[in-house]
Amino acid sequence: SDDEQIDAPAWASQRDLDEAIASFDAWVQPDETERRRADDLFARITQIVKEVDPFARVELRGSRASGCALFDADVDVVVDNINQVAEALQAAEWSRGVELIRARVPIVTGKDATTRLAFDVATTKDTARQAAHAYGTDLDDASFSQDRPPHFASTVRLCKVVLRQTGLGGAYGGGLGSFALCALVFDILRRASHGTPGGAARGALRGLGSVHTYARPVHLGDAVVDVNLDDPAAIAAAFMRAADAPTLGAMLDVPGLARTRRRFRRRGDDRAAAAPSPESRGVKRPRS
Repeated sequence: SDDEQIDAPAWASQRDLDEAIASFDAWVQPDETERRRADDLFARITQIVKEVDPFARVELRGSRASGCALFDADVDVVVDNINQVAEALQAAEWSRGVELIRARVPIVTGKDATTRLAFDVATTKDTARQAAHAYGTDLDDASFSQDRPPHFASTVRLCKVVLRQTGLGGAYGGGLGSFALCALVFDILRRASHGTPGGAARGALRGLGSVHTYARPVHLGDAVVDVNLDDPAAIAAAFMRAADAPTLGAMLDVPGLARTRRRFRRRGDDRAAAAPSPESRGVKRPRS
């Protein structure tokens, strides 16, 4: 329950910012079991897509492709034909709450019935790129996993948590989405090299804490990313508050984050223990 006493993680009390961020980053990213469950979910989605169209392209996108995922990150997938895939995913025994949302960029959302891990399936016109207005070359989430500045992934994960606790993340709500955040942090860190995780974090937070950061496009090679926000001043203020905090523990909502982390891990363990047999994890057969 929410009243349950949860011990604060070690990073919350560490005064040395470099040590705190290293501990925090190991704590907030998916552990081996959580990564395996996400990989298994992606494999099952891929199987569904290939049953619909053996020649279809299936790609992992989002923070799991960029290597910047938080522990509870969605499994984001891009396919060619979303309509047939939506019907097949709705019929899968292992899926729950599958819905085709016909927005400006259609997307299928749902959850794995066992772990409750969420997934999004979009067309090859990637939702994150369109929300951030990226154009020029085939820049995608996986691009941020290559040739990136030092401490990029740990910095992005920290910034994601700052956004989450202020409610200002998510491109489709007018906030700062994951793809645009990666592009901005990549640009900030490559402009000023930081030799330590603490230095990179402070540098990125202060860069994101300036409203001027969001007023110009980000040039990454031949690609350009335009960041479109409803309230850039509010987002900048949230990052500047985090940058001015004396410690990592003062920067974040430690009790809330610790509770969410424990609940997610426990929920995954409990549901995995009660998982159905492999034979029942396939596709529902039509009634005769």
